Amino acid sequence: MTDNSPHRQKKESENCISTHRSHAFIGPGRVANTLAAALRAAGETVAGYVANPNAVNSFQPAQSLGFQGLGPLGTAALKAVDWVWLTVADDRIDSVSRHIDWQPHQVALHCSGATELSHLHAHKASAAIGFHPLQIFSQPAIALQLLAGSSVGIEVATHQPHILETDVWQLASQLANAVQLKPLRIASGQRALYHAGAGYAASALVSMLSEASHLWQQVGIDPEQAREALLPLSHGALQAMRHNGLAEAVAGPIARGDAGVVRQHIQALQLIGPSATQLYQQVALRQLNLLTTAGRLSAEQASDLHLALRLKPHHHDNRIRPLNHCSHAMLFKWAHPAPERSQHQRDGPWFYIWRWRVRGVVGV
Repeated sequence: MTDNSPHRQKKESENCISTHRSHAFIGPGRVANTLAAALRAAGETVAGYVANPNAVNSFQPAQSLGFQGLGPLGTAALKAVDWVWLTVADDRIDSVSRHIDWQPHQVALHCSGATELSHLHAHKASAAIGFHPLQIFSQPAIALQLLAGSSVGIEVATHQPHILETDVWQLASQLANAVQLKPLRIASGQRALYHAGAGYAASALVSMLSEASHLWQQVGIDPEQAREALLPLSHGALQAMRHNGLAEAVAGPIARGDAGVVRQHIQALQLIGPSATQLYQQVALRQLNLLTTAGRLSAEQASDLHLALRLKPHHHDNRIRPLNHCSHAMLFKWAHPAPERSQHQRDGPWFYIWRWRVRGVVGV
């Protein structure tokens, strides 16, 4: 006979993920404020927050969100919540989660991009979810406007034998869709690499704009003017990529195969310093590989650009690498043998091989 006793029903309810979700945030910072507002707008119940007393830069929750304090980590109000979000700094997730009295009905979540789920220490909870919205949260009001249509990196893990990862993924995806985020599944153990890639599309762009502004300052353009002029240029590049794809969005001398302009760039950057030159080479290298793979450059154009950038072929993966100091020294030694070397030493088979390679790479 089926056991429908109140005791069994209570036990089953304690070990299942509730479809009616109530949420609490530990660490009411910028991410928590933004997500709490999005969740409430989607009809979710936000019970409140637990303040992080050790936060260095406290960002108190906005009263307009109706965010209320639940008390310390061990409070009964926190134990009653279904989904518990750790929105503290990445290096605090491990230590804070150890002080939480996780309940079997709860789902443990963090919003870190790089931190593995094992750092949640929520083995008593029904499941753990890494929920990393791909958006910038420096200004919560702006982030809330941009959240809709953004993606969210999601990793799931179960801690109860009768709960399947597919079910947890479905619930996490439903929650993402409720706040108008596009779910993107992240494989276990790959969070750091995923997060590094995301950084290229966000703060790395800011770094590149900073470098561009610095170069413009060398020719007398004010930083504020530079920012106003460069932002529409960046926006145009992103729009081109959105509509045409990565390779078709690349413009400029590399895309045109204009080796002469590239040489002028290198010469000008050398007056600034080696770091500026090397950065230009590395960025141009990525463009070159992208365009070559897409078939936008002929072999002759690619070869001319390699020479203009002072690059050499890398025989292991057919990509192009900058010449380092050792390579320069070796090439010079074999291309210009010392006078004291005998004719036999200079005219050995290896000499002719090196001389042929040198002429093909650097035009000696």
